[in-house]
Amino acid sequence: MYILYFRLVAGVGATKAISVEFAVTAVAVLVGSCLLHERLSAEQLLGTAVIVYSCSLVLGLVPRRRTHSRAA
Repeated sequence: MYILYFRLVAGVGATKAISVEFAVTAVAVLVGSCLLHERLSAEQLLGTAVIVYSCSLVLGLVPRRRTHSRAA
């Protein structure tokens, strides 16, 4: 398993690879809810949304706003 992770780090870089670890937490909460019928709190749903959005920013899935700087 570690070999795959180190290949991922080598391939996409450490910053993008660590986002996979954050996504694991969100997936675990959702799987626990679906398969084990655990209750989801509002905090867990909000946390999952923040994790998914943050990972999409790191992976470049959400376009960033461009700011136009004015030349002096």
